[in-house]
Formats: sequence, structure tokens, C-alpha cells
Amino acid sequence: MEIRDKPGFDKLIDDLYDVLGRSVGWSDITAFTKLFDQRGSYQTALTVTKREVEQRAAKKKKAKEQKAQTYPFYALVKCRFQGNAMALAACFTGDVQTTVTLKTDDVIREVKYFNFSSIGSINNNQTQLKIDLPQRYRLLAQNASDVLAISLEIRRTSDESLVFHQNQGSLYGVAMHSR
Repeated sequence: MEIRDKPGFDKLIDDLYDVLGRSVGWSDITAFTKLFDQRGSYQTALTVTKREVEQRAAKKKKAKEQKAQTYPFYALVKCRFQGNAMALAACFTGDVQTTVTLKTDDVIREVKYFNFSSIGSINNNQTQLKIDLPQRYRLLAQNASDVLAISLEIRRTSDESLVFHQNQGSLYGVAMHSR
């Protein structure tokens, strides 16, 4: 079978959906196309795509379980204006640069916005800082804005369930959590 038009592409999406049992992403389509080119059989490519997707999911799950042993929680620090995501810089740089402070065991790290990557990862659009947290920690995020709010979420690594949430919208106010 060749996919030359929209009905052929739609059939491929439907077939992948049936085989995978979930919505289909570009990585699934790319994997199928590569396998179809290699194997030359539509049905074989579908079967192998399913197997490869299942293997990737199993590896991802295992890695997540291993990470949860060391870091059972993670924090998401966000900057918000009336519920909308804003660049983190807006909440941490102003007349005074404020910080995120993380205490784990006997180590205290106080970090300004321009060094956030030393304690976590910032998403592509610079609106969220993710910090992996061990079993025992103390985390503080101080707001540099009187208009914007810092949002602090603590989530469980194993299932991403929400453990704690706080918004801090006052100038120099601190959102914090400890465990």
C-alpha cells in the first residue's frame, strides 16, 4: 500500500490508532514510515511500530521508576499573570533580583534567575523551572513583582500527582514548601 493522498494518510492514522490504542504523534508516523521503507510491507511495519512504541514506553517507565527512587518529588516554579504563563524573568528580575533557594541534606543553594539551570531545567519558552527533589528538602521562591504571581507546585515523580500548590503574588513574597 502506498500513501499518496489524504484518504491514504487518514487510513494510516486510523490503523496506527487501532494498533497503538492511543492518539498518534509525528514520532509514530516517522517510525512507521521508516519501517515501511525498510520492510516493504504495510502490515509488518504496523506490527513492528507497535512493538517499538511499547519498548520505548517500557524503557521510559523504568527510567521514571528509577528516578523516583532518588527524586520522589519535583517542583514546578512558574510565573503567572491572571492565570496566564509569563516568562520566569518577569517574576525574578526587577529593581531587585530575587532567588530560588533549595536546601537538601546539608547543602543550601540560593540561585538567581540567570543561574536557574544550575538547580533545574527551564522549559523552551522560559515559563517554567523544573527542580528534582529528594525525600527531604526545603524550597523557597521569592517574587520580585507586585503585579505577577509565582506559582509553586510540588508533584510526585512516580505518577505526577499534585502534592502541594501555592501562589505568591505580593512583592518580595515567598512561596515555599518543605518535607
